[in-house]
Amino acid sequence: MSTYVITVLHSAKVVYFAYEM
Repeated sequence: MSTYVITVLHSAKVVYFAYEM
């Protein structure tokens, strides 16, 4: 996996959890 893909997935996860709170 490229660093870009990992960064995008991580950002999406952070935004998702922040939105869930």
